[in-house]
Amino acid sequence: MAITSSLDSFALLSGLHANPEKTNIYMAGIRDNIKQEILTVTGYTEGLFPFRYLGVPLNVGKLNKTMFADLIAKVQKVLNHWSTYKLSYAGKVSLINSVIFGLEQFWCSTLLIPKGVLKLITKFCRRFLWDSEESHRKLIMKSWDSCCAPYTEGGFNIKEILARNKCIICKWIWGITQHSDSIWTNWNYAYNIKSGDFWTLQKKNTHSESWMSILLGCIQLSLLYDKFRRKGNPISWGATVWHRAVLPKHSVFLMLDMQQKLATIDKLNHRGISLVNRCVLCKADNETHKHLFFQCIFSAAIWHQVLHWLRMQHRTSKLSKEVHWIAGKKVRKHWKAQWFSSCLGATVYSLWEERNIRIFQGLEHDVDYVVKRIKYFVRIRLLSVNSPSKEGEIIGSLNA
Repeated sequence: MAITSSLDSFALLSGLHANPEKTNIYMAGIRDNIKQEILTVTGYTEGLFPFRYLGVPLNVGKLNKTMFADLIAKVQKVLNHWSTYKLSYAGKVSLINSVIFGLEQFWCSTLLIPKGVLKLITKFCRRFLWDSEESHRKLIMKSWDSCCAPYTEGGFNIKEILARNKCIICKWIWGITQHSDSIWTNWNYAYNIKSGDFWTLQKKNTHSESWMSILLGCIQLSLLYDKFRRKGNPISWGATVWHRAVLPKHSVFLMLDMQQKLATIDKLNHRGISLVNRCVLCKADNETHKHLFFQCIFSAAIWHQVLHWLRMQHRTSKLSKEVHWIAGKKVRKHWKAQWFSSCLGATVYSLWEERNIRIFQGLEHDVDYVVKRIKYFVRIRLLSVNSPSKEGEIIGSLNA
């Protein structure tokens, strides 16, 4: 009768009446005779675990991979749809960071997702980023862990899903420790924490999956995402590569160039992909990273014109060292420093683009055409990121 009175009180206060045909009741640790009595009084049918609430799977035991089939299917569907479009690496990184992680945001904020599910989502994202099936993994020159590193450590700043999941769970810990005024916090203090200390609370088999996740987080986690992710070695040239004066798609290729992660023919041969090793730009030597971007006659001619446009002196024999040394300097806010960063990214991208055009399309452009294209990229980018008051100075210097 107490149950009936509670339901009547709820209906009286809220004006809402539970529909027995659409409502299930879930019970655990109750004797069969009492369970049957409750079902008779309420008129509800008994629900079985696992079930979904607001799309999130709930279970009295441990959640398994099959319970996240909807999330996996949704992520896979979105990635397969995007794969039909011609997107740059920078565009793919942006989509992964925004849309894909937005899909699992609600799930991550509720409970710790099994590692098997997170690894599967990560595999889909890696395959989408590099346009590579499992049989073509030799074409992937940069590991996913290094892609997830921040810009200052040579990565693409893709957020690790597991680290994000743990970081979001921490907000529940924060709510508990700050005694936030919520029904959820008050309920946990009444039934789980009671008079004990949250930080020394022991896990029990009777705890729910979400509460076990929070206690696990309390033991293993720190306060910020930066504490959860894998750490890498800082790089001195990250500010140059990811400067706002560099087009995003240029930044990605410049980062791969600085780390020698582009799929040049010598690297593909080393990984067991047999190709005739010949530089398509000069047709005079084998294609290696150092030769393609700095020692090739065609590349050197382009660098000569670009550096002359930048009003910089250089010696072709030491061009590689000079470019890497300049890229390692701290970038200032003056637009002339932006000029260098933008030229560096546009030149590397244009050389790689010209190389691929010659291989896959059979077309060839001369040095002047490539240099004009580089200058076009740089002019448009510098004028878009600087204030209109500097427009006259920038145009005058670039055209000089």
